Amino acid sequence: MAPKSRDLPFNHLLGVARFGVLSLDHGPTELVETVRFDDTEGIVISLESGHRRAIRHAGHAHRFLPVPMEEAARMAGMPVPVTQQVGDMKRRIDPFHSDRHLNQDFRTLVAIIYRHRLPCGYALLKYAGGGWDDAAFLEEHREDPEIFVASATERLYRDLTLTFESVLRTQLAVDCKLDEDDPTFGDVLDRSGWQSVLDRLDIERVLAMNAPMYPTMAAA
Repeated sequence: MAPKSRDLPFNHLLGVARFGVLSLDHGPTELVETVRFDDTEGIVISLESGHRRAIRHAGHAHRFLPVPMEEAARMAGMPVPVTQQVGDMKRRIDPFHSDRHLNQDFRTLVAIIYRHRLPCGYALLKYAGGGWDDAAFLEEHREDPEIFVASATERLYRDLTLTFESVLRTQLAVDCKLDEDDPTFGDVLDRSGWQSVLDRLDIERVLAMNAPMYPTMAAA
């Protein structure tokens, strides 16, 4: 009798932060890391391109063949993610490991935020609402810029006709819960420093091209 396959259905029961080969029911196979699931789609990071992809699983029979983390890292040409033992389980220290090592767009945008100390995520929401002023809060960029950048690059790869500037503006508007054409949104961009960065985004991206994997205040 032939041995049973070790592959699994690709759906929300699979879990996140898992490395493996994704086989689409009508398409090629690809080495990926799972990032997020809902009832209809899963978000994966391609370990070939570094891009985040949305894979619709509802109504499909995609399969996922788990690959040991160490082997997947070797195949992708990146260091093995650092883990921490928590009870009977191992937890990844850096949830953005694959993004940092494989995605130049992700690394560049995070570096820009660190360099200019730009608010994003919850910090931007508070900034837009007047929750603090410039003198009282000088480290807006500390508020999880990786989460903001992951959301922005995901938007970019969902629609390749979009530009970096357009996806950043959209994500910034989402974070501070304002419409992009709202004058208040424009004021927030001006006061926070985002507008000046967006105006010279191509130059900023070049300047940040060789940014370290893990930007720090000392390196910013």
